[in-house]
Amino acid sequence: MTEQQEQRFATLKLPKRYEALEREATQSDADLGRIVQRVDTAASRVETLLRQVRDGGLGRFEVFLGPSGSGKTTFFKTLTRFFSGTEVHEIPNGMPLEDIANHIRTHNYKNNGRQLWVLADRDNPTLRPEEAFRFFETLRVLFREDAGKVVICWPITDVPQAELLSKQAWEVGRDSVVDLNKGLYRFTGPSKSDFLDIADLTVRTLIGQSLEVFGISKEIAEPLAAQSETISEFYSRLEAKSAEINGLYRDLLKERRIPNIWILVAGDDSKDLNLTIANLTQGTQNYVDIDQIISYLDHPELDAAYLKEWKKRRSQVAFILRMLDVRVFELSPNASLSAVRAFGDDDLRKTLKLQKASEAVAAETLRKTSFIQAIIDPSYSRTPYSKATDQQASHEYRRIQVRAGSDDKRLNKALAAAIRAALSQDGVAVEIKAEKQATDSNLKPDIHVTMPSGRIYCLEPTWRSTGKGIDGELADRQNTLTVGHIRKYLLEKVLGYVNDLNL
Repeated sequence: MTEQQEQRFATLKLPKRYEALEREATQSDADLGRIVQRVDTAASRVETLLRQVRDGGLGRFEVFLGPSGSGKTTFFKTLTRFFSGTEVHEIPNGMPLEDIANHIRTHNYKNNGRQLWVLADRDNPTLRPEEAFRFFETLRVLFREDAGKVVICWPITDVPQAELLSKQAWEVGRDSVVDLNKGLYRFTGPSKSDFLDIADLTVRTLIGQSLEVFGISKEIAEPLAAQSETISEFYSRLEAKSAEINGLYRDLLKERRIPNIWILVAGDDSKDLNLTIANLTQGTQNYVDIDQIISYLDHPELDAAYLKEWKKRRSQVAFILRMLDVRVFELSPNASLSAVRAFGDDDLRKTLKLQKASEAVAAETLRKTSFIQAIIDPSYSRTPYSKATDQQASHEYRRIQVRAGSDDKRLNKALAAAIRAALSQDGVAVEIKAEKQATDSNLKPDIHVTMPSGRIYCLEPTWRSTGKGIDGELADRQNTLTVGHIRKYLLEKVLGYVNDLNL
């Protein structure tokens, strides 16, 4: 399997630590607020402690005991998003315990009664009882002062150390240092019932894809959540399952070349055309909108034969569509007409008012299209732009569409020749077949493009129109340039490749 094909099997990676989440969010320019979820039980506990400080006039200490990966750091790092008017300060890891009280005194210039101080990055301390005793003696004194009207939290993973701290805090100051739970709160993180939603939201926010794109359906994920003690452990299970699914498909396809399947939608009106494409795709690279496809397949009343075939593969639909790089591109009337005028047969062109165009003009027109740009540069990202089609171009397109009728092979051959000419302008020598059986396949793609790198594009044009007639020449017809028509064409075409690859 080539390196390019390996890229189809990108392994799922989820940030298991807050630092990684913050870094990836920054790199993706993503809003952390969309990802981080409020842990209600822990948030309620913090609110209770803050209220005790306000009402009782004494500071409070609390150990937050929870397993590694349960989300303790994330909880405290993002606490201010859920608490209005609360300040959260970190006490550096390198600061000795006996210096913490003075650190708070010297830095707490304006105590608003809602201050939380967190001992950062000390999840597994190694304390002797006398060290803990001395630490709480400094806090007992601090908590009686105005500067000490604060809550101090220590996130800890080690159970014996958490119990030691709780015991020493109670012995030193009892309810003048901790409340009646003796300063020990058991942090469990988000509910298991929320694990899947959080993971999916994280992936969507950071990379713009759903977990289903990595082969992780709800049916697969829910048992993994039930087996996981923490959300970090759940993330690890998801990554392992994704790698397993990738391995299965690698083995299945190791002797096959995986095509890029791109649907090209030609139409008579650019605005209608672009609107249809926008409703079928996501992002700026024309990827098919997988969420919309899945929602459509999940409709219980739809039972066409091709849909039944897709529903059998329901749990892997998103994975398959991503692996096959399914995209939908618009083919404007001007691009279609240029291809036919320069490379179409005489019978196609004879209905046109303007029957000839130079091959150079056709090549330049095709080169500007989104799909050609994406072939030349796989990282190409388009800026959506909708320009009205003038009436003359719309009429000319309708003439060739009606002339071709149900036999669009001649249109596809003209377009294939125009694509070859467009790519040659960039010095790209490609192998292009039109309406011929592909190598190592039982299929006959409309247009089969093999790049020098070995990358394969199976282009499947569909020639549609709004159905508007031309006075005195063509009667009104059915509008075939709708989302429903194109979605059906897309699913039927891609299903052919899925069956051919035995997916």
